[in-house]
Parts: sequence; structure tokens; C-alpha cells
Amino acid sequence: LNATEIAKHNNSSDCFLLISGKVYNITSFFGSHPGGNATMAATCGTDATAAYYTKDPYATSTSGGRGHSSNAQSMLASYYVGDLNQAIGVQAVTQTNSVVAPTRRGNDEWDD
Repeated sequence: LNATEIAKHNNSSDCFLLISGKVYNITSFFGSHPGGNATMAATCGTDATAAYYTKDPYATSTSGGRGHSSNAQSMLASYYVGDLNQAIGVQAVTQTNSVVAPTRRGNDEWDD
């Protein structure tokens, strides 16, 4: 996924975030976020690193703010899709929040 692809997922029904170089599909978390949907919607399809670490959807720096709890950080891991500029399979982009890793068939053949 590159920044152009992430930018296509820019609304509450299809929301990817980039946080510290990692891509997350948080679409299924809409409706559950304690801060409301608007704070998440403002960052869909963007590099949300500063917003995540300051709890300010319009932040441009990671300094200041109050950051997310360790519980929120643990939850975020379940929405992980891949790293920025990492090639991923189509299965990892679905809204199921599960990443299906390719498996090796042998002699460098990958089955995804």
C-alpha cells in the first residue's frame, strides 16, 4: 500500500489510516469510537500519526495532546493491514479486519 492507495479509503464506510508507517483499516470501528465518528472521519485516507498521538484530528505534530491509552494501542493492532509501501494481497484489504498471510508452496512459490 502506498499513500495514493491509502487516500482512496477516505470515508466512514471505507477508512484506512496511516500511523507511524503502518496502515490500519478501522472501518468496522466506526460507531464504537469513544471520541465519536467525526474525529475518526477527519483522518480517513491520511497520515493520522499526529492525530493519533495527540487525540486531535487536525494536529500537524505529535507533540502535545494526551495520546491514546495502552488499551487503545492494543486494539489498534487488530486493524493492522500492512506497512506503508508493502505489497499486500487483496484479502488483506477487505473489511473483515483479518489479514491472510501468503503461504509458501515450495521453491519460492507463494500461494495467496
